[in-house]
Amino acid sequence: MGRHKPIFRDRAARRATSLAFVVLAAAGSVPAAPATKADAATAGIPLAPVDPGVPRPAPLSLAPSLEAVRAEAATELYGTPAAPALADRKTSIVSMGDSEISGEGVGSFVPGTDGPADYCHRSLDSAILKTGLAVDVPLNLACSGAQTRHLVPTAQGGGAHQYDELNQGDNLAVRARVTRVAMVLLVVGANDDDGIRFGPVMSDCVQRRILFQGNCWPDYTEGWRTRVTNTQANVTTAIGAIRRTLREAGYADADYQLVVMSYPSPVSPDVEDNPRFPGWYGGGCLTYLKDAAFGRNKAVPMFEQAERAAALSAPGVRYLDSSRLFAGHEACADTPWVNGTVFRNGNIFDLGEHNTQMSFHPNAAGAAAFAQCVTRLYAGSGRTGTCVDVDHAGRPTVYPGLLEFRRLRDLGSGLCVDAVGYDSRNGTELHSWPCTGGGNQGFWFNPADATIHSELSQDRCVDVPNGRFAPGAVLRLFACNGATAQKFTVSGATLKAQARPDLCLGSGTDAYVRRPFTLERCDSPSAGRFAWQPQVTALTELRSRNAGRCLDLPGDAPKVTDGMEVLAAACDGQDDQQWWYNEISGRWHNFRDVGYCLDGGAGVPPVMRRCAAGNPPAQRWAWEDGGSIRFGAASAVVSAGDGTVRLGAADGAEPWSAGEGLPDRYGFTYSGFIGSRAT
Repeated sequence: MGRHKPIFRDRAARRATSLAFVVLAAAGSVPAAPATKADAATAGIPLAPVDPGVPRPAPLSLAPSLEAVRAEAATELYGTPAAPALADRKTSIVSMGDSEISGEGVGSFVPGTDGPADYCHRSLDSAILKTGLAVDVPLNLACSGAQTRHLVPTAQGGGAHQYDELNQGDNLAVRARVTRVAMVLLVVGANDDDGIRFGPVMSDCVQRRILFQGNCWPDYTEGWRTRVTNTQANVTTAIGAIRRTLREAGYADADYQLVVMSYPSPVSPDVEDNPRFPGWYGGGCLTYLKDAAFGRNKAVPMFEQAERAAALSAPGVRYLDSSRLFAGHEACADTPWVNGTVFRNGNIFDLGEHNTQMSFHPNAAGAAAFAQCVTRLYAGSGRTGTCVDVDHAGRPTVYPGLLEFRRLRDLGSGLCVDAVGYDSRNGTELHSWPCTGGGNQGFWFNPADATIHSELSQDRCVDVPNGRFAPGAVLRLFACNGATAQKFTVSGATLKAQARPDLCLGSGTDAYVRRPFTLERCDSPSAGRFAWQPQVTALTELRSRNAGRCLDLPGDAPKVTDGMEVLAAACDGQDDQQWWYNEISGRWHNFRDVGYCLDGGAGVPPVMRRCAAGNPPAQRWAWEDGGSIRFGAASAVVSAGDGTVRLGAADGAEPWSAGEGLPDRYGFTYSGFIGSRAT
């Protein structure tokens, strides 16, 4: 490995030189960079001081090659190879990881990092250089394409590096001995060979769109859980490597903040809502809408869960959830914070890595949003924070903790408020539907703005169309804008329109499923009562404890029909063996078509029929603590070993168990995650 000459600048020289302690790059001499545009680090929020009472480990010696780099760095900063004591050093904040935080999509790259020998793509406008923290030397160590192994230093058995650069862990070991590191921002996990492999997946999806080869999501959805599980383990490794590196440099864990930040979704299936939609090629949003839905609705949420789990399993690590930050600002949105497909040489058929490397990465506005999020998290209290742009106002805001999207359940019917068709497009109506745990049934009430946001997109709010506050107005989702039509008051079990507190969320019809939710007079029978409940996957298989078979529908039938008989078959985990029990109405729904309910009115055997309005006795069941499923008060559903299901006498009740083969929220099927208007 060649010798790496660092470029430093101190506070006094900041405006005259390249001063953003930009890290280095290629072996040998590196030309000075032009003055950076990222000057927000010159002032603002002060960094936490060193606590003299905290015990610290003695720093370990570096390998001779790294010690030479350290001595040169100290000389450049202080005029002598010996760095001052920790409390007296120049302060630094550090970004580590991959292209998401290196500034890949921003441009204005540090000389020597935009090829031909080095494509780390570190931007002079990267997020770490634009924070509002008062820091002497902000350090961008991140490099495009970085994997976890590039963060594990040589002393820990690692040392893998990119191009002719130092391993990021080795680089941190050097910088930590000549500056006082106050924060490490870690954004990693997208590139590991056994992980999600963001670049190859996106390239494949874009190529299929350009060449009209069809959707890419079917090739990735089934294996995504394995990918993110591996990613979680890799991020855990990176966290451990950073902690150990700084301890070996003489730091206590309390001397700095270690912040893990998640990745936002760069794409959305709602892009055509943009009134200035630039077109698929004009805006570079070259993915099929179904693939964009897969990315936003399943791939990114599962990825975020993995990043979160890794961060919160490590004591003292802070976690910044930015997965919803670009909602409404995705590629081809009206104010994009992320690039679409970028062809640097203008040739859309050249999908070579370096021609498209800047694609689907944060642009300058996105990097600035990251910087604001990091600044606010650093200055705030609490271990976790969620950064979102509330009401599409262009102001990233960090909310303490993690946003909890809950299902909004109608206590009259037992059904949930549901965005029709698993969509979040402008105008999507809200209706009653069995509670599946899907993102289209998750909502977050923001008390500060009195708005109700959809889990599918932070940028879609519950809305009264055209602000027409009148009984019967059908509620919908619409781009968040902070208008009066999107403001509500939660009052016990009621939801009131803030502009018309005499109008409440309810329904003017007596339908069971697919009942539109409307504004109704709060003193009328049509006004509803609702509970905010945790979002869980309510669907599960029902396994006979005696026969070992599962409640099932005929596998050769393409859809559920009135009078379809129910079977007991070998448990296979398919959709038609997934059931949901509505304990309020006493109905059983099957996931193949939740608009149908288990019906005992036809006698033996039970059958499926359309879920009727009201609460008909033929569709009411009691699922008892012992597992018996009783029809009315006298009979139980009993499965025979030959595969038939029948109603039997109460003394012949057979217990059924739930939970076997229980799917997770993002994995039980993909069909629901596309959205009926995605093509």
